[in-house]
Formats: sequence, structure tokens, C-alpha cells
Amino acid sequence: MYDRHQGYQGYYDHHGQGYDHEEVRQEEGEVEYVVNYDPFVFETAQSVIGSKLVFQTTQGSVRGKLIDAKPDHVVVEQEGGTFFIRIQEIVWILVQNQD
Repeated sequence: MYDRHQGYQGYYDHHGQGYDHEEVRQEEGEVEYVVNYDPFVFETAQSVIGSKLVFQTTQGSVRGKLIDAKPDHVVVEQEGGTFFIRIQEIVWILVQNQD
């Protein structure tokens, strides 16, 4: 509730804007989940499950065996552990030759 002497009282959104409690109740049951889905990367990853790959991400590279691909992430197994890489973070993928 807005009081012209004290400003908004009690409730603030993530931008620091005040709002009434009634607005919160109206929005409580509504959840929107938004994902940037890249069908080309996902389908390509699915086609090479089981292969040894190099993934270049925005944070560096990961080498290992691709063990699973989901619409939002891939699972890469490496000697040091298992990596779950968000598809949004992948820059490029290199399939290593199986010698």
C-alpha cells in the first residue's frame, strides 16, 4: 500500500517497486517457466550419445563421453566425475575420432 509520506509499505518486487498484497494473491498460482530450447544442438547431441566429445562452453572446455542429452542439458562422463552442461552454455562440440 502506498502512503505519500512513507512510500510503499511492506511488499517489493525484484526491481524494488512496491505493490499491494492483493496483487501477490492473484499471481500466486501462476508460474511461467521459460527455457531457450535449441532443437539443433539437442538433436545433434542425442545422435552422438556414447561418443567421446569435446564441449567448448562459455567457461572453458570439457572432454569426455556423452552419456545423456536432455532439451536443456547434456551429461558428460569424465575420469574426474560427471558434468551436467547447460545447452545454453555450449559454444561448439567436437566429436573425437575413435582410434
